[in-house]
Amino acid sequence: MAEAQTVEQPTQERAIYSCPVFNKTIKINSLQAQRVMTRKFERVKHALFNIDVILPIISTQEKIDEVGKLLLEDIKKVEQDIDKSEAQFKKLIEDHGIEDKPTYTHPSEYDIEITSPQVAQFASLIKKLDVLIEQMDTLWFHGVLTNKQRKDGTYQWQQRLLKLADRITGIAKRARAAAHAQGKLVEASLDSSEEEVSQETVDEGLLQEDEVEEAAER
Repeated sequence: MAEAQTVEQPTQERAIYSCPVFNKTIKINSLQAQRVMTRKFERVKHALFNIDVILPIISTQEKIDEVGKLLLEDIKKVEQDIDKSEAQFKKLIEDHGIEDKPTYTHPSEYDIEITSPQVAQFASLIKKLDVLIEQMDTLWFHGVLTNKQRKDGTYQWQQRLLKLADRITGIAKRARAAAHAQGKLVEASLDSSEEEVSQETVDEGLLQEDEVEEAAER
């Protein structure tokens, strides 16, 4: 009796491209900025990559430009609002003659990969958030901000960046759905679904842990 032979099915290999990147290490002091970095940076980076890959396949140049403009406006609006608040807090610090700034017990360093100008902008926003939190902590230590003002302010700014990240990843998810509906998901050569699922699992765990911390803070 002849033995059954296993026929190897051809596998479709994903094309590998050499892309320009910047690798850098950034230091984040505040808990709120660390949360944004840990929860959202990698997801935003992958989302922006997927948007860049998918949109040219499923859409017109006009729509691509429109999405790019909306992303830029969203990021720019948050940046402008942070800069405005930073200037206001800086003036308060100067008006009260404050020179001492707090140090942080558990600063963290992150090795990140910058794959596009938008990714660089989001990383810059996290650094700006870190500076803003430091200013609020400084004013709180010197009695200029009340406990409630500090807690509300740091929480609201943390949520502002988290929501921006969710808007960006939401665009990527809609683009994936459109590519799937058009049968072009494989053609798009996206990041692996395993990586996305893994990241979502990490985010869910962090979210549960941080929700307890945030509830205690507030």
